[in-house]
Amino acid sequence: MSPTDSAPTPARFGEAEDGPRKKKFSACACLAFVIASICGIVLLLLVLPNVLMTFLEPRAKALIDILKIKTALESYAQGHDGKFPDSLDVLVETGSNERQLIGSRDALRDPWGRQYLYEPPSPEHAEPRVFSYGRDGEPGGEGEDADLDSLKVRAER
Repeated sequence: MSPTDSAPTPARFGEAEDGPRKKKFSACACLAFVIASICGIVLLLLVLPNVLMTFLEPRAKALIDILKIKTALESYAQGHDGKFPDSLDVLVETGSNERQLIGSRDALRDPWGRQYLYEPPSPEHAEPRVFSYGRDGEPGGEGEDADLDSLKVRAER
């Protein structure tokens, strides 16, 4: 055997007999991938609902809005010894020791651009009533013109 001919060298630990060692991801690369994935998921969860709301039919959006407003009214009442506000405007105002329960005044408008209507609890109905007269803005109606009412939504559940 001549000095130019060399015997095959034995495989190193972790190296295949027939080729070089395969590259592996470093711990930093794996950690970066996990962090990027988590950020992507969080962003998706925050943005997706807002994007989907723009594609909803107006009636579906109005029903969701009514339920959000009713939830905000119930939160208000919990913080005020069970007393509901006289108007929805209180939900967007912030006092010295109060928090804003609805994001903006736009959240108090139905998909057709009119204010949601509100009636505090009364002898006729024990719960607050939030409603919209639908697309036509007139009481009653059918289809897209039908009224949307928090009391009816609760009865249908």
